[in-house]
Amino acid sequence: MAAPELSPLAARVRAEDPDRFEAALFADEAACEGLMALYAFNLELASIGAKVSEPMIGLMRLQWWRDLLDGVAAGEAPRAHEVAGPLVQAIRRFDVPLEPLQAMLTAREREFEQDGLGSLAAVRAYLDGTAGALMLAACALLAEARLSDEASALVRGVGSAQGAARLFAVLPDLAAQGRLPIRVQEGRGEIVHGKTPPELSALIAELAREALAKMHTARAQARSLPTDCAPALLAAWTAEPILRAASSGKADIFSDFGGESPFRRRARLLWLGLRGRW
Repeated sequence: MAAPELSPLAARVRAEDPDRFEAALFADEAACEGLMALYAFNLELASIGAKVSEPMIGLMRLQWWRDLLDGVAAGEAPRAHEVAGPLVQAIRRFDVPLEPLQAMLTAREREFEQDGLGSLAAVRAYLDGTAGALMLAACALLAEARLSDEASALVRGVGSAQGAARLFAVLPDLAAQGRLPIRVQEGRGEIVHGKTPPELSALIAELAREALAKMHTARAQARSLPTDCAPALLAAWTAEPILRAASSGKADIFSDFGGESPFRRRARLLWLGLRGRW
């Protein structure tokens, strides 16, 4: 029997964001497609920096999306765009709150500021506003009832932890581009030669331990979270092995964040997904 044909959005998410794609498949068909719209929106925002040559152009593209969300609030018809149309449809069909989507835009603005990220405080805020806000929007799409403030905080924590793991996994590429988001005072020359200075390993470990604590807190308080949010929370299914490697304080960004083997990853995803766990 042939596999069902993917929508253009789902095909894009599968290619560019496989962790979220595979987790979303545990939602029912309609909700799954709504998640694909949210995840494609995130991919649109994440790709802006690589497509523009001037910060002002990047900010203008973010403003285009901000205007789109303002139009949703005003009841306007969606603009003609391969992601915007499905995104607006998902927001309206599943009553997705606009605040986390707006937070994603605000966080992305930091990418086009002269100072960028750099400090751990700035990185924490960025992760909360990007991956944390995205997971909150995804859970809101799936949940029948509105999330409480306590549940929202737990969800954002899991999302930001997932974002930290994804950030660690791409640090070699960012270092090669001269865009390392965590600045160090000592050993910067070592990074150019493929070595991780101790200061950078220590800063990464601090972020990783905080991220692991957020995931453990959310699991300990899982009863506070709607069970129908599981496919959104499951998107963090590859995060913990990376965070554990990063938490040692001696991690090498060029070799230690590969995560599990494909077989172990897939087996763990099935075990978690089929049991509604994350």
